[in-house]
Amino acid sequence: MRQKHRRRLKLRRRDGLKLNEALLTLVRKSAKLERIGNIVTGYISPDGTNWAAPVVVTHAGRKQIVVDSARKVRGYDYETGKQIWEVAGLGQNTIPRPVQYQDLVLSMSGFRNPALMAIRLGRQGDLAGTDAIAWSMNRGLSYTASPVLLDGKLYFITDTGLVTCVDAATGQPVYQQVRLPKGYSIKASPLAINGRLYFSTEDEDVVVAKAGPTLDILATNTLKDQSFIASPAVADGDLFLRSRTHLFRISDKK
Repeated sequence: MRQKHRRRLKLRRRDGLKLNEALLTLVRKSAKLERIGNIVTGYISPDGTNWAAPVVVTHAGRKQIVVDSARKVRGYDYETGKQIWEVAGLGQNTIPRPVQYQDLVLSMSGFRNPALMAIRLGRQGDLAGTDAIAWSMNRGLSYTASPVLLDGKLYFITDTGLVTCVDAATGQPVYQQVRLPKGYSIKASPLAINGRLYFSTEDEDVVVAKAGPTLDILATNTLKDQSFIASPAVADGDLFLRSRTHLFRISDKK
């Protein structure tokens, strides 16, 4: 019988800050975390609750860690943890993860005061009211699901299954708030790969659409009694879907 091993990572701070209010860089060597470095002291999200995962971006050969909080986006130096820039404009309860397109960071919130901002990298300080905001919009935005990039287009979906596609460089809409074949509850982020978009729903269906100037539905795959909240993933050419109760591997390999 194979034994089950549970590993727990315990982190302690000596400066009195709560760990859920700090940004930590963990360096892993072999199978162990050898050291903890680049601790950003101070509050990372003083503006309210958020669930958005940080993203590491690269500009002019240097890495930054971009963190959405309620109402603001902030960029931190990857090596030192020092804050480089910040800009207000997001709404509350940020959940979608930011993405990078060329020299832009695209950050989104979909709850109260929804907003999508394209922020130019390479700036410092408070960017509010400057031309560092390349473009913005506030319609049809995701509350839960993160957006995806494919061939210079940004795709995102609302919690009720309305899909929008915009040009990532300019924000120009390609199409806006187009409904999937029927009304769905959506929590999972879409997957964009090989010219296709995969939308996992809470209502048994995984909808496949062709990426492009229109939302062309290629297939609706029903997995009876399954509800999908986790985002789909691809590994070694296989598609993995995790429902509330099962993990599915979809493959054409014999």
